[in-house]
Amino acid sequence: MRNCPVCASNKRFLIMEQKFTIPDQWKIPNNLSLYSCSNCSTAYLDADKASQNLYDDYYRSGQFNFVAQNDLESKERLEALGLQIQTLCSRNARILDIGGEDGQLQNILINHGFTRVEFCGPNMDVQGYFDLLVMSHLVEHIYDMDGFFARLHPHLKPYTRLVVEIPVWSEYPETDDGWQSYDFNLIHINKFRQMDLRRMLSRFRFRCDKMQDLPNVRRFECLRYQGHYTGTSDYQVIVWGLSDDVLSLVGEWNVLQYVDRSPVYRGCTIKGIPILDHVESSAPIVIGAIHSRDAIREEIKAANLQNEVIFL
Repeated sequence: MRNCPVCASNKRFLIMEQKFTIPDQWKIPNNLSLYSCSNCSTAYLDADKASQNLYDDYYRSGQFNFVAQNDLESKERLEALGLQIQTLCSRNARILDIGGEDGQLQNILINHGFTRVEFCGPNMDVQGYFDLLVMSHLVEHIYDMDGFFARLHPHLKPYTRLVVEIPVWSEYPETDDGWQSYDFNLIHINKFRQMDLRRMLSRFRFRCDKMQDLPNVRRFECLRYQGHYTGTSDYQVIVWGLSDDVLSLVGEWNVLQYVDRSPVYRGCTIKGIPILDHVESSAPIVIGAIHSRDAIREEIKAANLQNEVIFL
């Protein structure tokens, strides 16, 4: 039994059941039950003996392709996603396309000048930290959402950006026939509405920056979510500029040093770490003070500091 992917509640009620006739070689469940969460009303599928490993093996085997090589509609969707990513980070940003094992988005981004683009499956077989994560038509397929985000956590910097694209429900059908005729889908096991996606990602400490409607993919309405990570991270940073928005976030970061030139902070510490007026480490610098961002950028340039810079 799986818990609700949005709120993790184990309380649910059955909406309907559906049996699919599938090839003998496919090991994913074919007797599916559609449930509604009693706590948050999210709709999701479950089945006896279902597991994340079963679904992962199914996708790895090539029995189903997220994006077919000759699928013009999907290629156009990924080209549009590549254009959007150009507005979110520098060409040197480290980008991870989760679920993009066919490499199409990676090739698009390389053609746009990005130099550090990787892809992986939901097992998260990668090393190190990333500046931007992409999940294009992925999370509706994830069975164990808590396990998935637990595997993702070691790769998150403070403020790692996230782009998610999914098929989305504007509202749920009111009858069994409504579900069956529109999307009782063998592998779309999470039936997100816009508010469900926002709530789920908030539970895993992502804060929404923007939501936008996308062109339909086949018969499915689609949505793009853009946000950033606000939770705990082991990634060591220097924090320069102690604005209120930064002070609301730094409690769970691995901060080596605070920098702020305001005299009000002279002699002050945060959790025992002194607030200085200069940088004493080569660690990445997080700049969150929007009103003084340009001035801080010029100071870094004038001091010839080679630190990585992260702008909130």
